[in-house]
Amino acid sequence: MLRGGGGGSAFDRLSYDHDRYYGAAFEAPLALVERILGLEDSRDVWLSRHMLTHLFFLVGGVFCYLLVYRTFNSRVLALAGMVLFVLHPRLYANSFFNSKDLPFAAMFMIALYLTHRAFRRDALGAFLLCGAGIGILVNLRIMGIILFAAVLALRGLDVAFARSREERGRALLTGGAFALTAVLTYYASLPVLWPDPGRFVELVETLGAHPNAWLNLFRGERLPSVAGPPFEYVPVWVGITTPPATLLLAALGAVALAWRGLRRPRDVLRNGPSRFGLLLIALPVVTVVAVVVLGNNVYAGWRQLYFLYAPLLLLAVAGLHQLVAGARGRWLRAGTWTLAGAAVAVTVVSMVRIHPYQDNYFTVLVDRTTPERLNSRYAMKYWDQSARSVLGAIAGDHSGTLFVAYRAVYSRWLLHADDRARITYTRDFRSGERNFYELRDGQPCPTPLPDGAYVSRIYATTLDCFVDPVAYFGGFRRAALAIEPLVRSTYRIHRDGSELTYLRDGCPAEDIERRFFLHVWPVDASDLPPGRAEHGFDNRNFSLDARIDGNCIATARLPDYPIASIHTGQFSDAGADWEAEFTSDWRIITPSTTDLARARREALAGEPLVRSVFSVYRDGRALTYLREGCSADDAIARFFLHVEPVDADDLPVPRRVHGFENLDFTLGWSGARVDGDCIAVARLPDYPIASIRTGQYDGTGQLWAVEFAIPDGE
Repeated sequence: MLRGGGGGSAFDRLSYDHDRYYGAAFEAPLALVERILGLEDSRDVWLSRHMLTHLFFLVGGVFCYLLVYRTFNSRVLALAGMVLFVLHPRLYANSFFNSKDLPFAAMFMIALYLTHRAFRRDALGAFLLCGAGIGILVNLRIMGIILFAAVLALRGLDVAFARSREERGRALLTGGAFALTAVLTYYASLPVLWPDPGRFVELVETLGAHPNAWLNLFRGERLPSVAGPPFEYVPVWVGITTPPATLLLAALGAVALAWRGLRRPRDVLRNGPSRFGLLLIALPVVTVVAVVVLGNNVYAGWRQLYFLYAPLLLLAVAGLHQLVAGARGRWLRAGTWTLAGAAVAVTVVSMVRIHPYQDNYFTVLVDRTTPERLNSRYAMKYWDQSARSVLGAIAGDHSGTLFVAYRAVYSRWLLHADDRARITYTRDFRSGERNFYELRDGQPCPTPLPDGAYVSRIYATTLDCFVDPVAYFGGFRRAALAIEPLVRSTYRIHRDGSELTYLRDGCPAEDIERRFFLHVWPVDASDLPPGRAEHGFDNRNFSLDARIDGNCIATARLPDYPIASIHTGQFSDAGADWEAEFTSDWRIITPSTTDLARARREALAGEPLVRSVFSVYRDGRALTYLREGCSADDAIARFFLHVEPVDADDLPVPRRVHGFENLDFTLGWSGARVDGDCIAVARLPDYPIASIRTGQYDGTGQLWAVEFAIPDGE
């Protein structure tokens, strides 16, 4: 859909629209229904989209029935296949709210049916219909090109192994017609290609390496999605979220079909039933290998690959057929069907028990002994499933204006209009204000959700799980203030173990929208998560937690590995608003008044290294800066302290390109103005030092600067 604003033609606006390369083959009909029915309220719009998305998913189930029936000529097996397709817990849940991946999964099943029908009939009309279906499939997601290539490859085999010239000609004609129809259908359904079909290359590059960056929680590790998944990522996710009986049957079906293909290899090369079975085996394998090799951006479990369930399901039906066919006698066959029905019943019971959170279904292969254990191992949220019930509970439990910290972007639109109007989404809190609710990611809910699973970004479904943000973050603030800050800048940064707390008194409301950057350089680069090694640092950017009574607070957890240095700050569209850098031994210190008085006495008793605006004295691994009778301007100006080591390898990794270590400071955190005199103490690094350059600067530039060598690299 085109977005408003700006001049120029629709194509001009489309050329830079954020979603320009996403196909609209499903979204356009949804929008059309909204127009026809005159739906304007967001609740009506979203409910209609949920219903239509689910109906299309059920249509995929109908085509599954038709495909199984055509393959095995058994209505019972066809019904079993349709039931298994519909009752995958995760696909079932997504079929209501996921209008990207589930329509693609349903369309993939429809395209498989059309492919099977085309090769079975071997007629021009069937291949034209197949081409149109696969053209729409590729429009929904570019990954559909795998099935397009598979059909061309199979038709290529028919050309190569044709028994006659007539058969070869028919294969060439139908194959060419299929390809042309698929390409034209795809082109006609994607307006961004109309002015310039050459954009297809950019489309593949953009969608294959999607810029959305996520941290995938996988087996207890957070893997950046932009780095591409490890080989085991997709198989493990499929294994732990698909009913075990389906997987066992799929394995049996794959073995049976592969064995049949090996026994009769000519059937594989020629158009026959065995070849379609081997296609079902090849599709998941080729897809997973392609995703890993190409480093595709895969996140939120395996939702972008839900279409792989179609061939897996058909393999499972083949496995069930093998079991039933091998059962000799009526009672043995009845027992086989009873076991299959019991397996389906177990899945149904699980779905009912965790309703409406089937998107967090896990099998017995996952350790679910405690909610904390499960939540620490695998991602439990993406689509905000629990936000709807939580927000509804808030709206129904209280009157008047409500303030909610979490935006709940999707679920908020499902509330009734009067409830939506009463809720204000904010992170700006005030002491004594009533009806504040903080829906905070990471806070365990006292009442676990069904199946012990935490859901969405909100770890709650009852009001008992909400915290008072003023009291909650006030506790963080009090704990931080008891610790000397590492940095005093726009924000004071305090460290408590592996937690950093950022505090700013009297911060403006605009700070709520500004993000923090936190770049962590490890001592050992091998500790970096996959995908970050080429950058040299771990990116842990985050947002402000809260603004309470006009004061801002944010918290960030540091990684567990040894840290060499940290670069952090805050940025907006204009760039960095402020930044600070410090090393792992946290040598930026704030001396006490007693320490400063002692440093002043000792400095005056000796000879300075440098006499300038400030006299600089050295005592072991510390420098003392002293100016008698200093002005208030001297106390405001910032000091720079650049240390060049004897051995450049002693520098923190991010500073090696500069050749010196930056230990800049201000009088506010490393000293004080006492009785009209300015004094500051700066600690030097422990490695041998070749030279030091130091001075002061403000917004106009350097106020003074000196440089001196350290004898013998002490």
